[in-house]
Amino acid sequence: CCGSGSVCFECLSRGAKSVFFIDKDLTHLNLAKKNAKLLNVEDACQFLASDVKNNLPKASKKFDFIFIDPPY
Repeated sequence: CCGSGSVCFECLSRGAKSVFFIDKDLTHLNLAKKNAKLLNVEDACQFLASDVKNNLPKASKKFDFIFIDPPY
C-alpha cells in the first residue's frame, strides 16, 4: 500500500529522518524504490514486500508516526 511513495517522500521533505515502505505488490514497491533513488533519499528509506492487511510485520524499532492506506 505504499503506491508511488509520495506520502513518505512528503514526510522526508518535512523533516522525517527515515521512512519505511510496505507493499505486497512488487510493482509498487519497485516504483517507490526508483523514486527514492531519483530523489536521492535512498539512505533514509527501507522497503518491505508484505501484505499489511493480513501480515503486519512486528517492528523491531519505535516509530513516531504510522500511516497505512491499503486499497479497498
